[in-house]
Amino acid sequence: WKVDLVLVSAIVGIYLIVEGLPAELILFGLNCIYGILGIISVKQVWGGLASGSVVGLALLFPIAAAIEETGVLDVAIGVMLGNPQSFIVAFFRMLIPVALLSAFLSNTAIVTMMIPVIVSWSRTLGVHPGKLLMPLSFAAQLGGSCTLIGSSHCLVARESVDK
Repeated sequence: WKVDLVLVSAIVGIYLIVEGLPAELILFGLNCIYGILGIISVKQVWGGLASGSVVGLALLFPIAAAIEETGVLDVAIGVMLGNPQSFIVAFFRMLIPVALLSAFLSNTAIVTMMIPVIVSWSRTLGVHPGKLLMPLSFAAQLGGSCTLIGSSHCLVARESVDK
């Protein structure tokens, strides 16, 4: 019965998330239900919240949101990137700031913020956007893997290594 309950509740949970309910609410609720029914232990129910990597990620979100809302990052990126006149100049002007920023901020936020700039650049330079968008993604991944806080994967891996 436990396997059936988990499968059905997972399907219902996915449906509710797709319908717009907050994923964290659904997942936390299912976690509690599984703990109450004895499908997982109480230690497992609360184990994720006691994880240093989860706490670290939780602390990064408000910091990233504050930086994004103030617009400081938009101004800084505008100054760093400038107005390149050739593809090669645009390529390197994009790589270095993106890698540096993604080492300390969310890769997803950096890439999302840079996409409109990169598409505009590609139109100005007469280059297909993909020639700059793929390197944008790679630069963000590279920068994110340089520090523990740059990527959630690094935080989780560090905690796993300590055990």
